Amino acid sequence: MKKFFTFLLLSSCLMMSGYSQKSLGVKAGMNLSNSVTKASSGDSKLDNRLAYYFGGYYSRFWVKKLEFQEEVVLSFEGGRVPGTSNDVFKYTYINLPTIIRYHVLEKLSLDGGFQLGFLVKSVEEINDLKTKPEYQGSTNFSLALGAGYKISELINASFRYNMGLDNQNTNPDTKNSVKTTNRTLQFGVAFKLK
Repeated sequence: MKKFFTFLLLSSCLMMSGYSQKSLGVKAGMNLSNSVTKASSGDSKLDNRLAYYFGGYYSRFWVKKLEFQEEVVLSFEGGRVPGTSNDVFKYTYINLPTIIRYHVLEKLSLDGGFQLGFLVKSVEEINDLKTKPEYQGSTNFSLALGAGYKISELINASFRYNMGLDNQNTNPDTKNSVKTTNRTLQFGVAFKLK
């Protein structure tokens, strides 16, 4: 909860300051996600799961080349069990990315920031049996890095990599020795409404 309030306070302070050029829009795209588990006995990784995301954004320029963007995104993530075709972990998050976009060229930006995700649904589908994971974190704090390309005045394409920073393993017996983090690669398009 402390992470959430710190994140909210920082986002609000940054959003209230700055330059007057603002925009509002919607965005959607594809996710390629997985989870990585690190333990003393060895590391393991889920295979990539292809899914999608959609949401909205509000952006504001601080100065001519520096833009601050906040988003609300419904994101479908997870991973596939290696060596199987149907066994999958499915996670649905409401993500709140806070991104700083540096416009290196007129049409190209380099993007970086943080994302706070709230888990709204999680399902394990193993051997055609659907269950809820017992020890899955309810929030996901990630580093977000990427780039954007301005196709036109109303359309922007983006690429982003979200690297989970906090442990998703909440099992009290193993959470100190086994760390599981989420990874998501996103490709999408944003449409400016205002």
